[in-house]
Order: sequence, then structure tokens, then C-alpha cells
Amino acid sequence: MDADTRHHLKQNELAEALQRIDFSDKRLWYWAAAIIIIALLYFGYRIRSWQSGVEQDQQWATLSTINAVDTTQGDAPLDQLRQLISETADGDLGAIARLNLAQGLWVRGELGDDARRSEATSELDALLSSGAGSSMTRAAALFLRAKMYESTREFDKARETYLKLSTDEEFAGIPYRELATQMMESLDELATPVVFTPGIAPPPPPPSTAPTSSSAPASAASGSRESSEPPTSGPAAPPAGRPAPTSKPAAPDQP
Repeated sequence: MDADTRHHLKQNELAEALQRIDFSDKRLWYWAAAIIIIALLYFGYRIRSWQSGVEQDQQWATLSTINAVDTTQGDAPLDQLRQLISETADGDLGAIARLNLAQGLWVRGELGDDARRSEATSELDALLSSGAGSSMTRAAALFLRAKMYESTREFDKARETYLKLSTDEEFAGIPYRELATQMMESLDELATPVVFTPGIAPPPPPPSTAPTSSSAPASAASGSRESSEPPTSGPAAPPAGRPAPTSKPAAPDQP
């Protein structure tokens, strides 16, 4: 049997099968409708997944351009982070955005805004209690929380946070674990208050050696008195240009 004959026989078998189908049976239409709905749901899910992936890629790109600690931009970076947190369905992206938001709020709080400092600790505590984010993100959040405790001189809480970060197996192999160990070693020095002891008073300045205002006129007055007194002995010197007179006139000759 050649190929054309086999193809002709298959077409005939398909036509006969279609003829045997009773299209008036409602169960057939139910099955067809169910198959169509399942197909639509599947393709809709695939399209939505593709769109969600594109949206998440855009959100990650946006997050990488936000500098939360740059205070020269005002509150614009903080507003962008809040929008990302409210819109994203990616748990790790939302956790990193919240961590950056807490850091930006804390930097502004260090400039004297106590309300921002309180908001920063609230955001960080919410991140840590939610369990969201990767181990790296949670380790960074714990390290930042410990530094906040140090800034407010709550050294016991800072030590407890560093201890959790350095001993919890969740953070094994993460650089923040080693940093926490180093910070605990220097925490005692930070907790010790600095005591200033009084020193020796500086010596008084030496007296001034400059001449007084009355010394110069006194010297001038003494000099004028010495010049007005006559000499006590010896003849006065003749005026310049005149010969000195003799003691006696010469006697005339006798005739």
C-alpha cells in the first residue's frame, strides 16, 4: 500500500469518527467549554507571569537608582521607597527597600529630627519581626539595629543584637557575622564613660619689661639740670676762633 492510499484511508476514518459524534449532546458542549476555559486560564497565567517578571525587573532597576542617604534630594528618595514597598510582590525586594528606608530615615534623624529616628527604628523592627527577605538582608538589618542602639547608648541591647547576629546559624558565612564579633569586643570601651581629671593651672605670665612712661621725662630732666650747673674747677674754654688771653700784659722797654 502506497502512501497516498494510507493517507486517503486515514481521512476516511476521521470523517467517519466525526459523523458518529452527536453534537446535540449537551455533555459534549460542557466538556468543550471546560477545555476552552482551562486553556484560557493557562495562557492568562503565562502572560501574567511574563508581565510580573518584567514589572519586577523594572522595580529592581528603580531600587538600584535610589540613594536614600542623600539628604540633598529631600524626601523624594524616601517617597520612592515607600511606593516600591506598597507595590512590589517580591518579598526580598520589599525587604531591601524597607532596609534602605530605615537607613535614610536614621541619617536624617541624626541631623536632629527625633521623629525620623523613631520612624527608622519602627521600620527596622517591622522588617525583623516579619521574617521577610534573605539571610543577607536580615543580617544587614540586625547590624544596623545594633548601631542604632549604640548611638542611643543602649549598650546592653546592642550587645544582645550583636550576639544574635554572631551566633545564629542562619547567618553563617555572612560577613556581617564577623563584623558583629569585632564590634562586641570594642563595645566595653564604648560603654565606659570618659572621666576628665583636673590638670595643673598654667603659670602666671611674666611681668612686662617695657619702660614706663615717666622714665623718659625723668632722664631728660636730669640731663637738663646737669647742663645748667657751672663747672666746679678749671677755666672756661675760650670761644672758638679767638686766641686765649695771657695772664699779664708785656712791660714797655726802658730808655
